[in-house]
Order: sequence, then C-alpha cells, then structure tokens
Amino acid sequence: MVLSHAEPPPAELAVVVIAVGAPPELEQAVRSLVEQSVPLEIVVVNSGGGRPAEQLSAFGEQIRIVTHDELLWPGAARNVGVAETTAPYVAFLASDCLALAGWAENRIARHKRGAATVASALVNDRPRNVFATASHLSLFARRLPEAPPDIARCYGLSYARDLFRRYGSFLEDLRTSEDTEFAARLAPGHKPVWAPEVLTVHRSPATFTAMIADQYARGARTAAARAALGQTRLKRHVRYALRRFVDSVRTTQRVTRGKERRVAFCLRPLIAVCVVAYVYGMARSHGVESDRARASRDPLASLH
Repeated sequence: MVLSHAEPPPAELAVVVIAVGAPPELEQAVRSLVEQSVPLEIVVVNSGGGRPAEQLSAFGEQIRIVTHDELLWPGAARNVGVAETTAPYVAFLASDCLALAGWAENRIARHKRGAATVASALVNDRPRNVFATASHLSLFARRLPEAPPDIARCYGLSYARDLFRRYGSFLEDLRTSEDTEFAARLAPGHKPVWAPEVLTVHRSPATFTAMIADQYARGARTAAARAALGQTRLKRHVRYALRRFVDSVRTTQRVTRGKERRVAFCLRPLIAVCVVAYVYGMARSHGVESDRARASRDPLASLH
C-alpha cells in the first residue's frame, strides 16, 4: 500500500512584510502572519541593513526573505514584494504592526465577494497609555474598527494582483502616500472596500517625547510626498493638517461610546499637541522638499 501525503492548499493571499534595518519587532509581525488560520505566501522585504535571515531563522521555509543593503522607500519595497509573489491577492504589513486573528481569512473573503481592494481597521496597541491613545486618535480616528463606511478612511489595503497589470506599480520616490497615489488611479469599480473585521494592531509611541517626535516626522514625510506630487503651497499643507484636529474630535465623538468617549474627550489637549507637532514638521520640511520637487520635475533630472 502506498501512502500519499496531500499537498497543502495553495495560498490565495500573499503578504509582503516591509522592514527597514531588521528591527526587533519584525519577528512578532511575521509570527502574527504565520499564525493566521489560512495558508499565506509570506515575503519579507528588508532594506537598509540588519540581519533578517538570522532574526527569522525559526520560521524556516514558511517565509522568504529579500534583502537590499540600500534603503528602499515604501513604494519600491512594495514593488519588490509584488514581483516576488504569485498569489492572486497581495497584502502588505509594516514591521511595526501585527495582524490579528482573522486578518487574512477576512481579507480573502472580501476579495472573493468581488472587492478588488480591501481596507483594514487599526487598533491601538496601548489603549491604556494616554500618549499612545492620543497619537492613535489624532492619526487614525477614521480607521477605528467602529468607523462606519461613510466616514472610514481606506488604507492598509490588499489588492487583486491583476490591478498591478492594469494600473502599473507604486511610485518608488515617495517617502509616504505611495498607496494614496496608487488608489487615485483606480477606476470606481476598483476603489477600496472598508472591512472593519480586518484588524491590524499599530504600535504607538508610549511617551510624550516619542509622541511629539513621531508626529513631527509624519508631518515632514507628508510635506515631502506632497511636494513630490507638485502640491507645494504651504498654506494648503497647514489647512490640511489643522483639519485633522477637528476631524479627529468629531470622528471619535461619533464612533466611540461610554468610557472610550470620555477618554477621547479628556485627551483633546494632547490630540491638539499632536496636530501642532505634525504641522510644525510639515512647515519645517516645506522649503527643502519644495526645492527637491522642482528639481525632480526637470525633464532631464533623471539623466543628472
């Protein structure tokens, strides 16, 4: 009698884990994917140094690792991951995030029901820490799991692979917002679908100093991305950032209840501080990034 071993079902979802410098939290991010309830094609794209192969050796053949000594901006890392995978759907996970139970299964279910792109909700990893919570609310109020579809901000996307053949790849010279730029190209029928049952844990700063530094850096990166896309008017940046405060206050008021709403109300002063730091980061980086953006629009710039 010949015994045969059934092959595991092919993965329907590829997940590209994006890391810079093989940070310590990378192992936890990968483990959160390995422990999902469905098989996944997992590829880690690490750039900027570190030793990811040693760090992730315990996972063996469950994952693949692609390393680049030079630093890759997010769009370039995404494109490497897309090229290295074959599953019909592709998702991305930053190394400072975790996929909660059902993250992969619920994404696949949404895709199979016809969604070309599926957005995820964000969960704060330190809900009892005031600085982490204020930071999370100032940045991600519209990505809370309780946010209704009409106000949800659709990020943390997974994509049907065919979209990359139809619309091209991610821009590789943006420090941030490469996913926003890609989504803007999509036809109405391919726009993201809000899936609050797909939960990603986001690590938030746990101290006042870390909170300020994180907000400042995010503001600077946003200004850089907007400058690269030709949006170089500082007043436009400031108006955009200031609206974040009003938006986070109104959104948290709408989507929270009971104790969570009271906490959000008490944290409004800290949320305002977050916005100020964010705006300051945009303003400080504006002039330098605008000059770089003007140079990049030179038709001969790529030949320099």
